Amino acid sequence: MKLSNVIEDKFIGTFIGLSLGDALGAPYEGGFIERFLWKFFSKTPTGKMRWTDDTQMSIDLANILEKNTIDQKPLF
Repeated sequence: MKLSNVIEDKFIGTFIGLSLGDALGAPYEGGFIERFLWKFFSKTPTGKMRWTDDTQMSIDLANILEKNTIDQKPLF
């Protein structure tokens, strides 16, 4: 296995762990109102679990780094 494949596998594993942890931990974050609302909005209309802004920011940052540029516009 090439080193680049090992590094890519580690990044993919990191994002899978981050996304799962985010989705599974989201119902326990925030105050009463946030936890209450999450019960209604935690799944998409097709029944898939949603991720929070933490995972979305990580995805956006990875996309920027993949292009080898520093572009802040997609992060705002």
